[in-house]
Amino acid sequence: MNYNVLIADDEYFIRQRLKKIILWEEWNLHFSGEAENGKEVLSLLETQNIDIVFLDIEMPILSGLETASYIKEHYPKIKVIILSGYNNFEYMRAAIRASTFDYLLKPIKQEDLKQVLLECVQSIKKESEFQIKLDSKLHYDRCISLMKVRKQLMSYSDLIREYEELAPYKYSLFVGFYTQSTSNSSVLVLKDLLTHLGMNCEFIQESEHIYMLQCFLMTKEPVATLGSHLIQFLEDMSDYIFISLNNIFSVDEDWNPYYQNALKGLGQRFFSTSTLIVEHTLSGISELARPLTSVRENIIHLIQTQNKQQIADYIDGWFQQIKSKKNPVFLQYFIHEVLLSFHLHYDIPKNLHESINDFCNSILEEEHTLSALEALLISYSEQCLDQYEVLPSDLILAQKTAYYIDENYTLPNLSVASISEALSFNPSYLGTVFKNVYQISILQYITQIRMEHATTLLQTHSYLVSEVANLVGFSDVYYFSKRFKKIYGLSPKEYAQKSLT
Repeated sequence: MNYNVLIADDEYFIRQRLKKIILWEEWNLHFSGEAENGKEVLSLLETQNIDIVFLDIEMPILSGLETASYIKEHYPKIKVIILSGYNNFEYMRAAIRASTFDYLLKPIKQEDLKQVLLECVQSIKKESEFQIKLDSKLHYDRCISLMKVRKQLMSYSDLIREYEELAPYKYSLFVGFYTQSTSNSSVLVLKDLLTHLGMNCEFIQESEHIYMLQCFLMTKEPVATLGSHLIQFLEDMSDYIFISLNNIFSVDEDWNPYYQNALKGLGQRFFSTSTLIVEHTLSGISELARPLTSVRENIIHLIQTQNKQQIADYIDGWFQQIKSKKNPVFLQYFIHEVLLSFHLHYDIPKNLHESINDFCNSILEEEHTLSALEALLISYSEQCLDQYEVLPSDLILAQKTAYYIDENYTLPNLSVASISEALSFNPSYLGTVFKNVYQISILQYITQIRMEHATTLLQTHSYLVSEVANLVGFSDVYYFSKRFKKIYGLSPKEYAQKSLT
């Protein structure tokens, strides 16, 4: 990472000499501009992201000390290094009051400059690392509190006492968010957009691909233009994203029905050409579920006939019905019935570390097209027919993929796309081969490896839960804790405490 440097001195040749003696690439620095007075410095700070500023102590219009004081108040993260031709105690004391990082006397020696800049960069790194940890802790605490209110374990008035900044907000809104990527970068972009529209937002990670944003509003006015902003956001994104927008509600109401509706709305991505769904109602499932009672019997009978085409046609016929019903719950029921049949009678998928229901949900959370789901079921049916014969080349590729994951599971941005790029294979092909060999998806394997290492770290009692989450590749400690409890039945903290007994 390079750190942006701004040089301000009213003497042209001093600025040029500084630019010359700073070893930009070697010291991981980037020259971002120069100024000859404090006013120019402030103008540049408005348009550029600056990390370090060199300020001559005596400049026209706005002096270095005046500029440093302004930076301290408005840009507290910027490191200011004062340059002066005067070894004057009063100047130095004034520089300290302005919270400058250091004070260098002219003419500046390269060794002195190097030492100050390296210390400056180290200070920025430490502050950045601390801020990341602090932000992670605040995010975790806020998600826990919002969850408690949603489950009516905490009153909204108690939440206000904990987060006074929410007091002016009278309404709330849930925005369901599905992203094909496993990075949360697009969620953060949307959060920034909603914040810019006057909302106070927090995001909650539900799975590797699904998030829920809870937005607090002072009035209902922002909702009138929200749809157009979301459409523009979706058009600007390169990855596939699907958004489910639910009705606005008073903060005094029961939050959970709105939360669940927005979450269920994400299931419409399998049936909609649009990537934005606004408040919808699902048809009743009882009458749709009746025909599903015969699925298990029929699927087993067809496998016994050893006719691949008949099985494929049968599954395709069901997907045509599912497509016409446009009901994600119906889709979930069908996939559950088929996978349960495969697993009970043929042990396919093999080596499951979770229930069929959780496995089914993880598949639905990962995919976003009906065609991908249909292809997956047909693939599992063929494994039942062949009793799982693996080509040697597929086994080698799958093992190579697993080895890559074992070596890189700590990377937060580890994904099917990044692994495919590293191994020079098509992501879809690599995912299919891996699933055929290991009976779980690449993402499920990544989670499995991360959780296994997490349990080892927790048993050492040497790390905070947030540190464990970071060490095993989770960027969101709230989501890490949620997944951990779902797998092991205990929170990470409870697991660590139990290992003491």
